[in-house]
Amino acid sequence: MEKRKDLIVAALENGTVIDHIPTNKLFTVVQMLELDKSNDSVTIGNNFTSKRLGKKGIIKVADRFFSDEEISRLSVVCPNIRLCIIRDYEVAEKKVVSLPDQLTNVVKCANPVCITNNEPMKTIFNVTDKDKGEVKCQYCGKTQCIDNIKLVEYRSLRSNNFMANKFAERNKLNLTEVNKTVLEDWNKEDVFHKSMEEREGCPSFIFFEGPPSANGHPGIHHVMGRTIKDTFCRFKTRKGFQVKRKAGWDT
Repeated sequence: MEKRKDLIVAALENGTVIDHIPTNKLFTVVQMLELDKSNDSVTIGNNFTSKRLGKKGIIKVADRFFSDEEISRLSVVCPNIRLCIIRDYEVAEKKVVSLPDQLTNVVKCANPVCITNNEPMKTIFNVTDKDKGEVKCQYCGKTQCIDNIKLVEYRSLRSNNFMANKFAERNKLNLTEVNKTVLEDWNKEDVFHKSMEEREGCPSFIFFEGPPSANGHPGIHHVMGRTIKDTFCRFKTRKGFQVKRKAGWDT
């Protein structure tokens, strides 16, 4: 008589099964999704026999369904794993996790002068080659391979304190202090000079302008004019041009 080989694991009433995880990535997935800090019932198994992988890992999480952002993170770390959505003890949906066309707030840009590394904003990467795993920053154009990327720090989206933990809360906005803080950070990281050095050999962009106050005292209109002009220089820098800033004089 043929012996049955049953995996004795408590069945899920509702939740998610993450299957076909490469054994060397199992605990990376656990930490990435913060399952080690979860209050949900979590079952973790490794080195199960798999026809496709030889050996595989599996995770069962009760009463939890992962968001699109969390699934995108999984696609970067472990493409081609399987998700089974369980409802009322039945498999309601199966998904093969693959790289989407765009990754939002998943990959950290490797360009130190990218706006996403200097402003409180989400990163956006377009997947340019799924076979090679190449992604390109939508803001600065930096191309990276998923084998060598760093992920944006993960914070549980279910936490009500997510925004409070990420950004400082200001009861009264003191623009002078904000400007001082930002300027200190820029000077510390030498952001201005890096924005030119990182683009050595790239196409150059030259913006000709006169001095801010050639014939009179500085006024608010000079500040407004300089701000608008500087927007073009910053935009071209983010698009990959080398933009050198050199003071001149109009004639």
